[in-house]
Amino acid sequence: MTSLLDDGDGQEDQLRINRAFARKFEKREEKRLIARKEAIGEGEFSSSSESEDDEAAALTTDVDLQILRTINAIRRKDPKVYEKDAVFFEAMPPPSKKKKEKRMTFKDVAREQLLEREEEEAPPPPPARKTYNEEQEDLRRELLVDVEDLEFSLKKKQDREEEDEEMAKELAEFKAGGREEAALAELTSRKRWGEGEVEEEEVEDLDAEPFEAAYNFRFEQDGGTQIATHARSLVSSSGYRRKDERRKEKRDAKNKELRKLKALKRKLVQAQLDELKEEGVTFAEEDLDSNWDPSRHDELMTAKFTESYYEVKEKKPKLEVEEEAEGVFKYKTVEPNDFGLSTEEILDADDTDLKQLVSIKRLAPYRESEFSVNSKKRHKWRQEVAAKKAAAREEALALAAEKKKKKKKIKKTTTKLPGIISEARLKAYGLRTSSSSSPQR
Repeated sequence: MTSLLDDGDGQEDQLRINRAFARKFEKREEKRLIARKEAIGEGEFSSSSESEDDEAAALTTDVDLQILRTINAIRRKDPKVYEKDAVFFEAMPPPSKKKKEKRMTFKDVAREQLLEREEEEAPPPPPARKTYNEEQEDLRRELLVDVEDLEFSLKKKQDREEEDEEMAKELAEFKAGGREEAALAELTSRKRWGEGEVEEEEVEDLDAEPFEAAYNFRFEQDGGTQIATHARSLVSSSGYRRKDERRKEKRDAKNKELRKLKALKRKLVQAQLDELKEEGVTFAEEDLDSNWDPSRHDELMTAKFTESYYEVKEKKPKLEVEEEAEGVFKYKTVEPNDFGLSTEEILDADDTDLKQLVSIKRLAPYRESEFSVNSKKRHKWRQEVAAKKAAAREEALALAAEKKKKKKKIKKTTTKLPGIISEARLKAYGLRTSSSSSPQR
């Protein structure tokens, strides 16, 4: 394949396409489309010959006029309604089907890019110069087209005016049926169902038009070549620097606390003065408001609190101790529980054996649910205690028998000979040997 792009040296390059990459790319695109189809649903991808008219685009003025003409004919009982061959609705042209776009592959994209690049680099052909007769023929043809368009627009305008007159007549007759018919006629005449439904792109275009116009013609306006500046007050209330009022807040909090303390102190002093007044001790306001004078204070205290003041006997306050004690302490009576054991069994058993039957945590005095021991556990515990006692008794008997046996052996070895020193003493002195049976006389 010859190269579509010539580098000027006459060399020919070849466009090589990685077919493996192209196949992988097509498979990946197919998987992506299948996944999108499953996510959105079959409704978007299913091809159907019928389409819903949500915006009522097919409901034109001609259709509205035919509907009103039919309803009014039915109401006034027009004889044409009862005719068999009467036609009230003209056949509507079928909606044009949109041509299905062909799926583009990697080869198609590469081919189009190469063709576009070739068209861009190739110089445009020079326009052919037309003769005088050809130019006149073109002008005559353009004039005829303009005249035909003008006649068609005039005819269309005339037909529209006739339709509007007939529509107004039919609407007036339709409104005479009542309030509901009047509202329906108003809706039909103004086509209220299509209001307020503007596409987002159209809204954005409408918003962008004034801005684009102002931007494009900014230099043609008065003062367009100058940059508008506005003075700013940096020390305004809404300045850039945030006010740091932490020290002020601390100061206010400290002053508030001092005011509270002063008020509390005044309250305490007033309470003390009230107590003194109850005791019959009063002071003049001059003494209270004047500066502190130790000598004056001693004189006032000596004058007020004399020996007669302290000689008055105070009554001993009567305290209701018993009532307070009864109200403070609350005791709970715990009922005795032997857990099915007799007094002898409890006294004879060790603490370890009793803990095996009932642990100490079960003996809580304020336990709501009382613990009980079943008969099987109690019977087993008694058998274990009896076996333990029997083993202890046998062990004690064995120890006693062993001690008794040892005593007999010692007594036998320490027997005295008649009229002579004992065998043990002679052996201690080394006068007798173990082999000798009896002393010689």
